[in-house]
Amino acid sequence: MSQMPAKIFSEEQLLEISNLGQTTWHTQRGEIPVTQEDIDTVMAMDMHKVINDIPQNVPILVVHGTDDELIGDE
Repeated sequence: MSQMPAKIFSEEQLLEISNLGQTTWHTQRGEIPVTQEDIDTVMAMDMHKVINDIPQNVPILVVHGTDDELIGDE
C-alpha cells in the first residue's frame, strides 16, 4: 500500500495534494476528487490483517477486470 499514491497519481497531482489538500483523479469512470484524508485512510489499512481476519472456512470469490487502471490482469 505504501507505493499506492506514486502508482496512481502523477508528480503534479501529488504536489496538488500536498499544497492544496486535494487533487482530481481522472479515471475511465470519470473524475474523482481525492483529498489527503482519502490517501491517509487507504495508507492506514493493514491489508494483511484484513485478509488474515477472514475465517479460513469462508469462501472467497476474486473477480478482477481487465480494465483495472492500477493492477494489471497478468
